[in-house]
Amino acid sequence: MAQTQRQCSNCGRRTLHAKEKSVSDGMGCLITILTGGLFLLIWGPMVIFGAMAPYRCQTCGSKN
Repeated sequence: MAQTQRQCSNCGRRTLHAKEKSVSDGMGCLITILTGGLFLLIWGPMVIFGAMAPYRCQTCGSKN
């Protein structure tokens, strides 16, 4: 899980925001090595789309 302090547009104050990480970096590297690089075809897009996912305010639940 990635967390950061951000200004929430719904709450109007700085709150903790979080987003889920689908596969940890260490586990992704291990699976990529064990599958001879094939998992990289799946893991690469997962990392890219995960980086584009919005953070969610932990106070009100809105996406920012």
